[in-house]
Amino acid sequence: MDLRNCTKQELSQMPYEYVREAYYQHNPNAVWILGVFFRHGKNGAPQNYEKARQLLEIAYEYEGAGSGFILGNIYEEGLGTTVDLKKAEDYYCAFSEETHDPTGYSAAAFLYLKNENLPNRDEKIPEYLKKSEALGGCPLSDTLIGQLYIAGTPDFPKDINKAVFYLERSKNYKILGDLFSDEKNIEPNYKLASYYYELGMSDNMDCCAKYAFLNLYYGSINESWTNVPKGISVAKKYLKTNNNYESSFFILKAMFLFFDKAKNIEGLELCTDYLYIIGECNSDSEDKNQLYYSIIDSLSDLYINENHTDKLDGLLSKLSKMTDAYPQIAEITFYLEGLLCYKHGIFCLNINEISMAYDSFDSAYKLGFEDAKKFLIRFKRDIFGKLKFR
Repeated sequence: MDLRNCTKQELSQMPYEYVREAYYQHNPNAVWILGVFFRHGKNGAPQNYEKARQLLEIAYEYEGAGSGFILGNIYEEGLGTTVDLKKAEDYYCAFSEETHDPTGYSAAAFLYLKNENLPNRDEKIPEYLKKSEALGGCPLSDTLIGQLYIAGTPDFPKDINKAVFYLERSKNYKILGDLFSDEKNIEPNYKLASYYYELGMSDNMDCCAKYAFLNLYYGSINESWTNVPKGISVAKKYLKTNNNYESSFFILKAMFLFFDKAKNIEGLELCTDYLYIIGECNSDSEDKNQLYYSIIDSLSDLYINENHTDKLDGLLSKLSKMTDAYPQIAEITFYLEGLLCYKHGIFCLNINEISMAYDSFDSAYKLGFEDAKKFLIRFKRDIFGKLKFR
């Protein structure tokens, strides 16, 4: 097959073997395409950073700066070579200078932003961002400029309106949501924060998490219920599909606050369906234990108040399964199992079911719930003692 005259566009769609053959047929376009294939392991090519660098440097030498952006990344990350930030900067800038594509200048600015020890850092960052903006800007430079306007620098004095302009242009809705929900920079505007998080939900799971948390938490605190149903829907979807346990933990906490304030049994039961999140996440153990306790304590109280004590067995079963799945949380789950047995004992005592009350207190004590001990002593002294002397 004659591949000598194939364009880059045509070669980019071909399998690795065909592009390699085009290279052997001395098609100059194959040099750049092979370099890209090796860099990313595309179209059946093995990922080989060293070969990618060699081929892209040949392409750079003969074709100009079109390869510059990828070479900049290779030297910045040290892929198949040693890290060389000066070379990375030069390649990024050459790419933008020749192609008039702003992404090279943006990458150079970001390089300086990430590396605090580079000389002239404070001058280079605004210089490259302004050069990128002069070429029309790109999502990366817009995001960086927006963040600088939030923080306030000599070249980008604090200006929230300008920050919003650039962040909207970059479609970085998470940062916009954070801006309006955080008290550090401006007075919070939770309605706007919710709006931006909702815009970002389609491609950013953090936006889903924060939208759900914001609407559930502030809905429960401020009794602003407008977006709570959608917040619950988003929360359920996030909790079912995402393995970011830290974010899930805070969503679950918000769900609990909402349903607990509403005294909603079904909602609190829903919270127990996601208790596994607490076992998985790495949040502070005291926070985890407190949320565990709060959910079980509130739901069991509602069961007892509504005469649904039969459902306590279901909670006990769920806690037992949690203990088996996550031994590291056995201490709190055993405690909660004891709490449920203790509450059931109190309930039985109040309706004069003496034998059932004793069994429940006995189970609670065996699970390590010390408060049950005083009732067991009372039973043995007062109740069984009286029965004995009748």
